[in-house]
Amino acid sequence: MIRRMLPVLDLGSGSIANVSGSGFRPAGPGFLTFDVKQVDFKSPARTYGRKDGCIGDSPLKSTHVLSQPTRNFGWTLRNDMCFEPNGRTGGAIPATSSISITSSTMAAPADKTAADMTGSYVMNRTLSGDTDKILSLQGVGWLLRKSLGLATVTINLTHKASDDVINIHSVAAGVISTNEDLHLDGKAYERTKDKVWGNFQVTAQKKQLSEIDDEQLREGWAGDEVIEVVADNKESKWTALQIWGFTDYEVNGKKERRYFRRVRLTHSKGVTYSHMVYDYAPLEQ
Repeated sequence: MIRRMLPVLDLGSGSIANVSGSGFRPAGPGFLTFDVKQVDFKSPARTYGRKDGCIGDSPLKSTHVLSQPTRNFGWTLRNDMCFEPNGRTGGAIPATSSISITSSTMAAPADKTAADMTGSYVMNRTLSGDTDKILSLQGVGWLLRKSLGLATVTINLTHKASDDVINIHSVAAGVISTNEDLHLDGKAYERTKDKVWGNFQVTAQKKQLSEIDDEQLREGWAGDEVIEVVADNKESKWTALQIWGFTDYEVNGKKERRYFRRVRLTHSKGVTYSHMVYDYAPLEQ
């Protein structure tokens, strides 16, 4: 089998994978995995000209590799490789390689609201605000902040509307993984020995937009209902108020529904705002 290693490609959202002539190999634990389909064929009667991306007018053997991620990202990669005949060996040698990457399933369904948040969400760092500053003000160390800043952050939400519980499985690839049930009953509970924020108290509940008194947190939501999550860390002296929901966000000149988190951090130096925007994919059961 002819194999040609191609350069490392950044597939978006901070994820990196190595690409070869026969498909993907994840760069490390927690990175993307792919289903790969490869088709090899010979076409001695056909002439490939420059318009096909191949060099010369000789009959060529081509390998077409189509790759689709198994979950979460919706990336599709097509790698068209052209091979010139090798007269010395009777085989073929790589001549050119054309790679194109397209994306899909990045936006949430148009009817998605906070009433049912079930889905798999990947933080889009291009669209998100400055999260490093928020982490710094929360007392998170430089090394951990930088590791989190480079990691692909995936949040899988299973929203059980009948009993007002959201199961949250969060993964910062290669750095940290957490799992918790968030009860939307307005009752405070303790989180202890958290790997990022230490010990803090959490309160979560559904809220109507009219109940939110901070205009920066209230504006721009799709639907009338959102989720309010308050984390209070008395040791580090900060309180983070987050509003979760969906918004119709402008991406490349058009509106797309995105999972969105607005955050207001109250700390010893004052108040800081930021936001996180996420790409969507259906949650695999």
